[in-house]
Amino acid sequence: MTLISEDYLFEVIKDYFKKNGVSDIQKESYNYLITNTIQQIINEDPVIKIPIKQNQYFMIEITDVIIDNPYIIEENRKIRYITPNEARLRDLTYDAPISLNITEKLVNILDNKEEILEVKYHNKIIIGRLPIMLQSIKCNLFNKTESEKIKAGECKFDSGGYFIIRGKERVLVSQERMNYNSIHVFKQKKSSKYTYIADIRSMSEETGHSILIQAKISNNNEFLFSIPYINQDIPIGIIFKAFGYTETKQLY
Repeated sequence: MTLISEDYLFEVIKDYFKKNGVSDIQKESYNYLITNTIQQIINEDPVIKIPIKQNQYFMIEITDVIIDNPYIIEENRKIRYITPNEARLRDLTYDAPISLNITEKLVNILDNKEEILEVKYHNKIIIGRLPIMLQSIKCNLFNKTESEKIKAGECKFDSGGYFIIRGKERVLVSQERMNYNSIHVFKQKKSSKYTYIADIRSMSEETGHSILIQAKISNNNEFLFSIPYINQDIPIGIIFKAFGYTETKQLY
């Protein structure tokens, strides 16, 4: 096994920051939330059925998620898009509304057949507001030149990646975690009853739900599994039999 020297690691990190800003990881994660994750959450349960009579119900279909850029409504009721510096000076939250397109249908059931009696469309219904990360794709300074940012009251060295809440700058602290859907094997301490434990946290990219499964080798060379919703470790033979391997020769 080849060991990578510490000097080489620092050269790799130095080269990374030559091409990327210190806040790029934050902005990329936030942009993915804006462009993918929120819509995926809506897609999980896009249809809501509300019974009103024995043979009638309302069906609510939620489709597009729309996130605007940060703006305020002036006293003359006109919408004006604001800069981050204006939010700082006026103690405002640099945020934007989250809107949905909603289709409302009145459905009648007759002889096990559904008939749509009435359809109403509701476009851009606001369901809440979302703080906008500075210099993300929804920021009003996104892709602006250095001179344009300075004119808007920003420092030319400010790379964004944080929020403005009631005029105060706030940042989400990143946390390191192990990769999902990858197996990690850990050697245990001598005082432990296990020699090795292998972890894998499986996560669905569609729903975001995850579960942890562990494979363990005890000091007596027993193979055990730890699976969700069961408190005790289960011998590997029982797991294989649960999957239909009933013959002894099938286990080898």
